[in-house]
Amino acid sequence: MKITRGVLVLLISVIVIGLLGWLVAFLPASYPSYSSESPAQDGVKGVYRLFKERGVEVARWENHWGDLPDDQGHVLFIVAPEQFLIPETARDRLLRWVSRGNVVVLWADPADPMVTELGFIGESGDGKEKRARMEPVAAGWLKDVRSLYFPRDFRLSDYVELDDSWKDTDGIRRMGRLNTGKGSIYYIPDPEMITNRYIEQADNLALPLYFASLADTKVWFDEGVHKGALSVSGNREEDTPSSPWQLLSGEAWLLIFQGTGLFLLWLFWRGKRFAAPRQETVTEVRTSDEYIEAMGGLYQWAGLGRESLSIQLDGLLKEAAKHFGLPGNASRMDTIRWTRRFLGDEKARRLERLIEEVEQAPSKVKGRKLIRLSREIQEMREEIAEWKTAPSTQIT
Repeated sequence: MKITRGVLVLLISVIVIGLLGWLVAFLPASYPSYSSESPAQDGVKGVYRLFKERGVEVARWENHWGDLPDDQGHVLFIVAPEQFLIPETARDRLLRWVSRGNVVVLWADPADPMVTELGFIGESGDGKEKRARMEPVAAGWLKDVRSLYFPRDFRLSDYVELDDSWKDTDGIRRMGRLNTGKGSIYYIPDPEMITNRYIEQADNLALPLYFASLADTKVWFDEGVHKGALSVSGNREEDTPSSPWQLLSGEAWLLIFQGTGLFLLWLFWRGKRFAAPRQETVTEVRTSDEYIEAMGGLYQWAGLGRESLSIQLDGLLKEAAKHFGLPGNASRMDTIRWTRRFLGDEKARRLERLIEEVEQAPSKVKGRKLIRLSREIQEMREEIAEWKTAPSTQIT
């Protein structure tokens, strides 16, 4: 087949667009600071994943406080809300929710307005990081805390009355608690200490684990404070998009651009010119062998022969395991054994030989061998699928 200039341009365009799509898939998503969805250094996803790994029932709260769960026993983490003003109705809803028997844990800078609105006062220290030795406490995870690392050395003021506080050995308040009805509000004035960057410093891990142990129902990470959902109605004029186009992220626009480009290239390839369509007739039926040969040539040209065979073989084994009722992570030996049971020794030996040839194939497989192995994998896949639709009556 003679490669024309148009075909060459089309192939290069498809490869470039494919590479752009691959890069977009691996670009880090953009999240607000202190978000439980953010794996960045200023996110708190590490704590969220720690709770899940330890079996804590944890979830994200992305709505306004007026819809918080009606039952009791919940713990709500609010990390660095960064709001200049909290509506009074939203604060009252939150306090009523706490008084019903729930817990709020506020990690926020002393300058955050929410700190004073909930009854606390924080202050700055010398502004330098500090590893503070804490007074011994016998409550749950706190008994494992010997010292805590405070990146900015923020602390609670001594001029506010608290129901309880936890001090370091220098007598500085590091954590405070106010009781409201049947529930409580805890305040820690340095949100940096539970970020992904600092959570493993000193005994910082034990502190959020202690708060999680207070939950009888579920631990929530409030994402609404990072997405403008603090109000009771959840509607804030400054957070409402002025047009539908603002709802799309930069990655979404890039994907739309790629899709449009591929569509136009497809139209060009099909000979469409938007004003002079042509009548096309099918002159011949293309077989699967032709497709396999074309893909084999492309993989060989790209130097991905062995990788493509491994991917095809893994797909075959997964489909076989699914057809035979095996779990998705079934071993190859189990798949071969069940192939022998349902399809006979001959097909089991073919599958064994196929696995061996793919595993021992060189990194750059020659065209004929690549096409042959691809065809055999496809044939084996079709034979297994036929068994599923019409199983042998000789199997008991």
